[in-house]
Amino acid sequence: ALRYPEPLGGVALYAAFPFGDVPLIESRSEANAGLPVWLGHGRRDWVIPYFIGIDVRDLLKEHGHPVEWHRYRGAHEAFGGVGPELAEFLGRVAMK
Repeated sequence: ALRYPEPLGGVALYAAFPFGDVPLIESRSEANAGLPVWLGHGRRDWVIPYFIGIDVRDLLKEHGHPVEWHRYRGAHEAFGGVGPELAEFLGRVAMK
């Protein structure tokens, strides 16, 4: 989403993990330099440790992305336990 050349309304990530050879911030497009991010992570994630999610959150915030951080009790299940906060975020960014 950060590399996409056209402006996006926002992006929702769960158990985010930066990967690849190209650094996350340095490779983002100008169009999405301030992209709103909804970020959730399971506190007991055994695949992508919780501290990695915190690092991704902090990196994005440090570089000007408005980040909504959500911690969940679960582990690595896709969007496990996510409540209405994700739908609310998507509704807000879709209206832009």
